[in-house]
Amino acid sequence: MKSKTRFIGIIALVAIMGFGMSACSGGGGKLSGDYKLDAGDQTYSFSGNKVTASSGGKIFAEGTFTTSNDQLTLTVNGESVSFKYSLEGKKLILGEGAARLEYTKQ
Repeated sequence: MKSKTRFIGIIALVAIMGFGMSACSGGGGKLSGDYKLDAGDQTYSFSGNKVTASSGGKIFAEGTFTTSNDQLTLTVNGESVSFKYSLEGKKLILGEGAARLEYTKQ
């Protein structure tokens, strides 16, 4: 019985560590890959802590990004802008209300 309890404790610890790592600040993690704007041709590509923005297949901005709680911060040429964001399945949601933009993972 002790070994079974210990095994369950180890599984719980691993699960807590996994959730903690996925929720940490910084780039990458769950937010990686290419996300195309549903109502246009703009695409954000996330890899590690790098982000590239393109439109019509042409890159118009490159920089870095971080996430913290529900905030996504993009930094390009020393200028930073933050958005409320969420991931819902394959959807990246930026902003809220009338300023809400939806991107789909490609």
